[in-house]
Amino acid sequence: MDKVNEARQVLRPPPANECSLLPAEAPLSMPIQPLAGNAALGAAGDVLTWPRATLLLSSAAAVAIYAHVLYQVLSIVQLTLLQGVFLVLCTLCFA
Repeated sequence: MDKVNEARQVLRPPPANECSLLPAEAPLSMPIQPLAGNAALGAAGDVLTWPRATLLLSSAAAVAIYAHVLYQVLSIVQLTLLQGVFLVLCTLCFA
């Protein structure tokens, strides 16, 4: 039984602090920051509001134009159920 215990001690990995691949700890102090943010910056407004709105509206317009053109292609006489499902799924994929 002693040979088994000796073998276990030989095969046992060393503690994590002996052969660690991580560098030594170097804690930094957290600077004190206000959580409310800068009041002067909030009063000026967001600079990216109009570009974001323009991008959203132009992408919505592109999806609407795509759906309209695909509807014109699919409905030569009358739109069938399968063509309607295809129209909806293709429009969702385009969006």
